[in-house]
Amino acid sequence: SIVSGLTGIAIEKGYLQNTSQKVLDFFPNSVVANLSTNKRDMTLKDLLTMSTSLDIYDTELSLWDRTRKSLLRFFAAEPTPIALDAPVKQKPGEAVDQHSAAVDLLSAILQKNTKQSALDFAKQYFFTPLGIDQVESHSNRNGLNDDWKNMALTPKDKAKIGLLYLNKGRWEDKQIIPEDWVSISSQKHINVNDEYDHGYMWWINSNGYYASIGDAGQLIFVLPKYKMVVVFTSKLESSNPYLVPSRLLDQYIIPAVASSNSRGHT
Repeated sequence: SIVSGLTGIAIEKGYLQNTSQKVLDFFPNSVVANLSTNKRDMTLKDLLTMSTSLDIYDTELSLWDRTRKSLLRFFAAEPTPIALDAPVKQKPGEAVDQHSAAVDLLSAILQKNTKQSALDFAKQYFFTPLGIDQVESHSNRNGLNDDWKNMALTPKDKAKIGLLYLNKGRWEDKQIIPEDWVSISSQKHINVNDEYDHGYMWWINSNGYYASIGDAGQLIFVLPKYKMVVVFTSKLESSNPYLVPSRLLDQYIIPAVASSNSRGHT
């Protein structure tokens, strides 16, 4: 979700043009395997909606993804995420992928176009304006942040991110993320299941809120209807670690707030 926000900032500042740009156009000097029409047609929007259709579990690439040691391959001309070598199993933009290759690709694209690491770009235009100075993130030897899944933030700083989105990208007297980007990011682009749809790296819940879902049950919920942000930190060992926080929100927190509002309290 943070990388999604950075992409909106990069477009607003002119580092990127728009979400229709083709992914392969950012790596003109790289020799990419398994070229196809679908891969050539893949756009920034497909990355943002995490619907690349890259089959990174194909053959030897599965080892790279499982170990998470590195998703990057190095060429003399430019570093290219190894995930870009994977076959594209269907037309991009049709189904949400169950891997983080899109995040890694966006991180590499941000570095190429801003001439700084995605993390440094985030510190300059995202974290520092929010007063967030405790950030842990992984990067490889070329400075590419290739494992945003393992970014660590304090609960208070997660709440700041949620509040930024609740306030349509504005923090105090400064517009950090363009308002229209927040709006389009938090709208449905692809259906996932009966409970969630997918926006621009935000999960859109059918009950009218949206969420940033991290590993093991780290969640930021943004609830515009109640003008509320809810943050969970967890260490849940489950195939669907977001389920417990989601149920707590739906069954206890929202009813409590709704009941309080009905009695005239805020």
